[in-house]
Amino acid sequence: MATHSMNPTETSSAGRGSITVSNRQKKFRIASSALKQVTSYYLQDVRNLESWDLSIAFLGPKQMTKWNETHLNHLGAADILTYNYLSPAELSCTRIFGELLICPQVAHDTAPNYNQHWTNEIVRYVVHGILHLLGYDDVDPEDRRIMKVQENRGMAILEQAFNLANVGRYAGQSVEEQ
Repeated sequence: MATHSMNPTETSSAGRGSITVSNRQKKFRIASSALKQVTSYYLQDVRNLESWDLSIAFLGPKQMTKWNETHLNHLGAADILTYNYLSPAELSCTRIFGELLICPQVAHDTAPNYNQHWTNEIVRYVVHGILHLLGYDDVDPEDRRIMKVQENRGMAILEQAFNLANVGRYAGQSVEEQ
């Protein structure tokens, strides 16, 4: 499969949805247009969704810890928090409406454990969050296994289609050091 160009002038959703990216931390630079293109490709071409309204926000560890402890009563910074704005009756495998809060620092710290670049971890978190928005769960072992298979399948397709290192860079790092 050919690698996509990630040209910033390309549309992110081909008219089928909206993807908003906001970076609320300074340590990691996120290439919003590249992430939108990868995410749109996953939603449209891999998952074949009819419509989407997705917000992706990147938070620092302190902000993420506050969200995690306030809303989930879990200690420490989470890698990703997913908020589904569809009611249980509205859940669908053809559309999503939600928000992903992602901590790039956690991705950066976790990625070496899996021999991955931190931007691959960021994309994995996006895929994981989208799967939650589609109704997948990872609470019990069998559901977790099913979700992980879907996550790995999506990542394999995206890694073939895109150079995921283009999704971001560490603020103190030059492009050549990536």
